[in-house]
Amino acid sequence: MITKLLSILVLFTSQFCFSQTIKGKIVFNNYAIPKVDVINSNSKILTVSDAKGNFSIVAKMNDTLIFIAKNYELKKVTVNPLIINDKDLKIELVLKAEELKEVVITKIPAIKLST
Repeated sequence: MITKLLSILVLFTSQFCFSQTIKGKIVFNNYAIPKVDVINSNSKILTVSDAKGNFSIVAKMNDTLIFIAKNYELKKVTVNPLIINDKDLKIELVLKAEELKEVVITKIPAIKLST
């Protein structure tokens, strides 16, 4: 019984030894983006960035992090040693291009202001 408990304890602690907590900031043109979903697609862990764009998520080497925000393009990042060792990780998102279905131009008379 003790060996089973000990082996389970070793299994769980080894799982935490190989994973790293990755911290960073999500920005667009040096402005923080709040409420961005950060998903680790390998372990199915989800977190959301705070009001200052900061996030923290647990990931291992070669995991894929997906950043999803409403008006921004989806971004995928693969975890590598540079990302794990980077103390000031910045993820730059790009705005989605908005396509208009129809544009109507009408002539409106000018407003004349009198004194």
